[in-house]
Amino acid sequence: DAGTFKETTGTGVCSACPTATNSGEASDFLTDCICVVGYTGPDGAECTACDAGTFKETTGAGACSLCPVGTFKNTTGAGACSACPAWTSSGEGSEFFTDCICVVG
Repeated sequence: DAGTFKETTGTGVCSACPTATNSGEASDFLTDCICVVGYTGPDGAECTACDAGTFKETTGAGACSLCPVGTFKNTTGAGACSACPAWTSSGEGSEFFTDCICVVG
């Protein structure tokens, strides 16, 4: 089943992947368990949520990226950075809607 692995052949129970990871069906190794979107860490280990102000759109061991200028994200884990309202902007890695400030002009 997806989300499990079994390192030995024959009958027996599959082991669950660590927290915030998933694996494909018929996975043979703990390292087949990779981080889900919005989480980071090494393959085969428990993954941690991306901090507020960061995002990760891919699975695997990649790092979380800072939200780009003009966006913010006030939650941890999965989710996209939200755009600031019209005529406002924010710095890279912004966490709050209140980080969106009026642009000059």
